[in-house]
Amino acid sequence: MSDFRTQEAGSTQPRAFTMIDKTSGSPLTGGYTVNYYLKAITGTNSGKWWRDSDQTWQASETSNAMTHQADGHWTRTLAASPFVSGDVCLEYAKESGDTHVPVSRLLSVEYTPSANSSRAVSLASSEYASIAGGLLDLASGVETSLTLRQALRLIVAASAGKVSGASTTTVTIRNYGDSKDRIVATVDAYGNRTAISTDLT
Repeated sequence: MSDFRTQEAGSTQPRAFTMIDKTSGSPLTGGYTVNYYLKAITGTNSGKWWRDSDQTWQASETSNAMTHQADGHWTRTLAASPFVSGDVCLEYAKESGDTHVPVSRLLSVEYTPSANSSRAVSLASSEYASIAGGLLDLASGVETSLTLRQALRLIVAASAGKVSGASTTTVTIRNYGDSKDRIVATVDAYGNRTAISTDLT
């Protein structure tokens, strides 16, 4: 018997299987030896089995002893989590004498908020930067051909940049760092803008 489910990345929750005698159909109880197996199907450790005793991946099939709880229900509490977001794993249990009905689960590992005790999603500094960059540089994010980053440069310059030529027909506004002309406007005698050029870089 096999099924497919989503598995939380980072989880150390007990693994559980119900073991049935393939001949009699009766539960396999405490008189048997049942082991837990976890094989990585994809990811860095693809093709390897998890050894929970030292929390390493092994090239050959590796058993992890399970404990009988009741009525053929067996569990294994993991010492550390082998589950990495994005991986696919196969977990299964076997009775040492091969008296069992085969049981397995295919796991698609994903990170979820509950994988963190505070139910918060943790991000690396590079991920924060990537998210911010994606928002700031979204094409036409404010208006056609104007990103949010470019719009903020104009706003900051207009609000806090040095101004020259205010009494003339050409008004120049510098960027916040005073390293370039951010906005250059041609105005009439009343200060109405008749033409404008910007440096958005």
